[in-house]
Amino acid sequence: MVASLYLILAVGAAVSVVAGAIVLGATRRVQSAPPPPQAIQDPPKRPAGEVLDERLRTGDIGLEEYERRRRQLEANGQF
Repeated sequence: MVASLYLILAVGAAVSVVAGAIVLGATRRVQSAPPPPQAIQDPPKRPAGEVLDERLRTGDIGLEEYERRRRQLEANGQF
C-alpha cells in the first residue's frame, strides 16, 4: 500500500518534470524567434544632374548627348 503510494508520487513527479521541460522549451523557442522582416526601402534617388554628370564622366554618353539632356533638365528645373 505504502509502496504503491510512493510509486504514484514518483510517476506524478516525473510527469510534472517532463511537462515543465516541454513548456520551458516552447517558451524559449518563442522568445528566440527572429524579429519580423523590415519593409525593403528603395535607396534615395540621386539628383538627375549628378547622374548625368557621372554618365558623361564614365563615357556612357557623349558631350553632345550630355548637353542636350542638360538643356532638357534645365528647362524642367531639375538641374
